[in-house]
Amino acid sequence: MIIDDEFDKIVRQMFERFFGGPMEMGPEGSATFTFRMMTTGMGPEQNEIPQTTGRTRDVEQIELEDRMIMIVDGVNTDIEPAVSMRDGQLVIEFTDGENNTMKFDIPFNVDIEKSRVSLRNGVLEIDLVKDADDKSGKNEGALQYE
Repeated sequence: MIIDDEFDKIVRQMFERFFGGPMEMGPEGSATFTFRMMTTGMGPEQNEIPQTTGRTRDVEQIELEDRMIMIVDGVNTDIEPAVSMRDGQLVIEFTDGENNTMKFDIPFNVDIEKSRVSLRNGVLEIDLVKDADDKSGKNEGALQYE
C-alpha cells in the first residue's frame, strides 16, 4: 500500500518521469523501477538495445584502443554462461534455469585466443582483444574462462 501525501506524490511522479515508467511496490514496501537504458556503441545503430530473451541484466561496454571490455552484472555464479563469437556478434548464453541469450554486434575482428572471460561475485567480465592484423581467421568460437 502506498501512503501518498503531497510530498510522496511529487517524488513518485519525479522518479516515474525520470525512469520513464511506473513505480511498483516490492516486498516490504520497497519501491521497484523497471526501465531501459540507452547506451552508445552497442551495434550498428548508435542507441541500439542488445537483443535479449529472458530476464534483463546490467551491461557496461568499455571501448579501449586495442580491446573492448564488456561487464555484465547480475549473473548466477553457480553456472558459467557460454560466451562465444558468431557472425561478428558476441553471444552470451545463460543456462541458470531461464534459458536466455544476449547478443552484441562487435565492430572489429576479435582475436579469440587472446580474449578472456571471468566470472566473480556475480559479475561477468569479457575482455575482447582486437585482432591486430585481421588475418588470423580465428574470429569465431568459444572464449576461454580465466
